[in-house]
Amino acid sequence: MLAKKKIGSSLFNLMLLSLVLLLLSGGAYADESVEQRLTQVEEKLSILEDGFEYNGYARAGYTMSINGGAANSNFDSDFGLGHFRLGNEVDTYVEQTFSKKWTKENGSWMRAQFLLTNQNHGDSTWETDGATGLLSNAYVEAGNLSYLPENSSIWVGQRFYGRDDIHIIDFKWRAMDGYGAGIENLKTDLGTFDIAFIGRGHDSDVRYDLGEISQQNIDIRLKGVKVLNGTMDFAVTPSWAKDNDYDEYGLGLAAVYNKGDFYNLLPGFSKFAIQYGNRLGASLGGPDGTWLDTDDPQSIRLLTYGVGNISDKTQIMPEFIYQMDDRDDNDINTISVGARLEHFYNDTFAMQYEYGFEYQDQDTWDDAQTINKFTVAPTITWESDFWSRPQLRAFVTYATVSDDVDLDGGSAEYKAGESGMTYGFQTELWW
Repeated sequence: MLAKKKIGSSLFNLMLLSLVLLLLSGGAYADESVEQRLTQVEEKLSILEDGFEYNGYARAGYTMSINGGAANSNFDSDFGLGHFRLGNEVDTYVEQTFSKKWTKENGSWMRAQFLLTNQNHGDSTWETDGATGLLSNAYVEAGNLSYLPENSSIWVGQRFYGRDDIHIIDFKWRAMDGYGAGIENLKTDLGTFDIAFIGRGHDSDVRYDLGEISQQNIDIRLKGVKVLNGTMDFAVTPSWAKDNDYDEYGLGLAAVYNKGDFYNLLPGFSKFAIQYGNRLGASLGGPDGTWLDTDDPQSIRLLTYGVGNISDKTQIMPEFIYQMDDRDDNDINTISVGARLEHFYNDTFAMQYEYGFEYQDQDTWDDAQTINKFTVAPTITWESDFWSRPQLRAFVTYATVSDDVDLDGGSAEYKAGESGMTYGFQTELWW
């Protein structure tokens, strides 16, 4: 009986497929066998699917204040070092990456990548006010070419370039995003070099006989230098912007130490970095310092973060950042420190806890500003791993802010010098 059912099902599927093919072809293949038509369809599908990839990131949810209103901000401070984000992001944000790769028989290849980003800050399901849609990546990369060094590739276009971020605060401490060209994976006995030219223009600042004010950068990175029980990465980024109102040149430097364990204590990873920049390079890892409306600015940043496996069921991600900015007669000191702990009760349920502290002091202020934030989030997850997604969360956040703190333009949930609570739901995923 089971065999008869399988045979009958197969015949039905075959007949249905043949009918569909006949309708789609308009009878052009009426004299051909089913096997020939199936072969042709498979060949066409293979052409469409060969080298095609689709991946992305998304988050969405709803956040409410304890007083019953809807939250209206992502709770970003003016401190500039991200925000402790567990649940507390009121926007719907989606990144979709499409890429297509072509490969020759000799192994040379080209790959095109396009990244679409969409963001909605409103509460309406059909929202235009505050909604944005951008093409953030559009570049082509080529590799394994006979005239390039082995395993290296060359690219041209617009892209997110050389990004490093601390996930729990959504802080991209290096993001040389822009337009240009580069060559990657130039292997040497010392390490691997990536070299890129990145430009960023300003259509709101156009000069006669010049065009747009444009910061141009040469980003040079040496990666994978073996040191002790880890590796070191180094970066040098000279910059220039002709006829800029303030500085026309700048320099950025960075050194990063990568470890394959969690501070010699637990399985996982950890990372240390120091960044320095002056003049146009004082944006620290960014492609544009022309917005620094001051002469001879300087900045230095120290940071560390990682993920540690306390046990098979418990993982932790701490972070610490200290940044000092010298802006004319105003020195600015900023600190961000916190951690997210995730405990898995089984493969599909976890509890997440996140604490964060932010501090900033400026010479021009009477008092320093501080934020304390604590979040609890029961979570449905895909598997018991810190990086596992999708996740479905409910969350409650309690926070206190000092006098004069402005949370993302003045959030009603957290008045200056007072405490507040928010709660809500959020999903986050990447694929």
